[in-house]
Amino acid sequence: MRNRKTILKLCAAVMLSMSAAMSAYGQINVDQLSPASAYDAGVIQNGGLDSSLWQGVLAVQATDLIKNIDIDASGSARQFIRAALLSGGVPPQAVDGFERETYLAARLSAVLALGNFSDFDALVNQSDINRANPAYTKLFVERALRGFDTQTACNITDNVIIERKSPYWAKLRAFCHVMRGEIPAAELTADLLARSGHEDETFFALLGKLTGTRPKIKLLSLDTPLQTAMANEILKTTKLNVKSLPLIFSAATALDMNQDPADRLAALMASVQILDANQIRAALAGFLDTPPELTEILVQADKQGQLMAFANALEAETMAIPLQDQASLNAVIFARAAILRNDTSTLRGIIQALDIDDPFRMRIALATDALNNGFVFGELGIDIETRLAGDTKIKARAVRDSYIAVAMGANLSPQAEAVLSKAKLSGRTLNSGEMLALHAAARRGSKAELALRAAHMIDGKPLRADDLAALLSTIASAGMYEQAGRLAALDILSAK
Repeated sequence: MRNRKTILKLCAAVMLSMSAAMSAYGQINVDQLSPASAYDAGVIQNGGLDSSLWQGVLAVQATDLIKNIDIDASGSARQFIRAALLSGGVPPQAVDGFERETYLAARLSAVLALGNFSDFDALVNQSDINRANPAYTKLFVERALRGFDTQTACNITDNVIIERKSPYWAKLRAFCHVMRGEIPAAELTADLLARSGHEDETFFALLGKLTGTRPKIKLLSLDTPLQTAMANEILKTTKLNVKSLPLIFSAATALDMNQDPADRLAALMASVQILDANQIRAALAGFLDTPPELTEILVQADKQGQLMAFANALEAETMAIPLQDQASLNAVIFARAAILRNDTSTLRGIIQALDIDDPFRMRIALATDALNNGFVFGELGIDIETRLAGDTKIKARAVRDSYIAVAMGANLSPQAEAVLSKAKLSGRTLNSGEMLALHAAARRGSKAELALRAAHMIDGKPLRADDLAALLSTIASAGMYEQAGRLAALDILSAK
């Protein structure tokens, strides 16, 4: 009975959201927008959001959401985060210049923390950012430190006046003293910091290694841009005993043609999320000589939740492989890559290339329908209906496909409803309070807020079918059909 009510509520919610979304095309949008001068720049090329980014959201709320982003998220969660941060559109409502600056600094800081410097540099160049503004000083120092541009970082530090005596800037000055060969000044600055009670064992250990007072140190991790820059200087001349290095060191290994090919590939898989398309192609030199090699690269990337980066970077190489060969090599991996590129032509070509009785043919067709709004006001289809009446093994996947299809606009037959009302569901469930907040964001049309909330929800183990369906229908109700369709299509073609 509970499942039946859930299904009926989902159908009603989907029909209501679809009707509301479709009727919106025939009326004037009366949402209140921020002044035209207050418009966030955007730099994303594919998968971006429309201009209603932070509609009806306060700047302090947006700032809090951004500060709680999981910068290590991968797969679809990372796509949603990038879309929220890199799309251009209406900013959140700030009551004064301070709130506006705080929000902008949080946004840029999050983009920088995600690790792709090209995104950060492009966004700064497109935005109205005064580099001399103290609100952004740390941002540009940390950009320099992350890029190992210590001279720029030290030049900025020299000119800091506000909060100059704080531990943050004192540690930077100590490092800059070392870089300039001013060892006594560096040791004095470190001694004053220690006497003040400041605790940062990793910084003091790295500084000791640089000055020679602590020749042997052992670290668990490097947690700040400053620590990373200090470690980089040490590694230029000697080894460093650290359990976990930041991804930028893996990226350097991936791009170093003198490294062992196996080490380069492993490093690339670990750090691809912080590289741009040109860097990815450069790192793969020698790995893409044949279609089977490219296929294996895509398979490895998908296993690690990094297929999006490879799918976009290797689009030209992938398109050069005939569709018949893609279908025979690995139809599912090439179809998943096509979904991430929103490439319905390739999906249809793979479907046509597969044998009529190939089990993946219908699954790719379902995924294509999900991606291309093919379920809207349609039926579940013979494939899903047949599997719902089958044995337990195939029925479980059919149940999940049914929830996805209804969430994406399909009608529910009486026979399917009877089966689904008795089906037992398993998987991770969503927090009801978080789901309520997602609904509120969708109702406001706040696309960036919705994307960040959704990213948090999908980052983890697979969701239970009813919760996934509720998430999909909510995303679609806000007009984010591309994002909902991609998420649905990837789930249909998942391993489970």
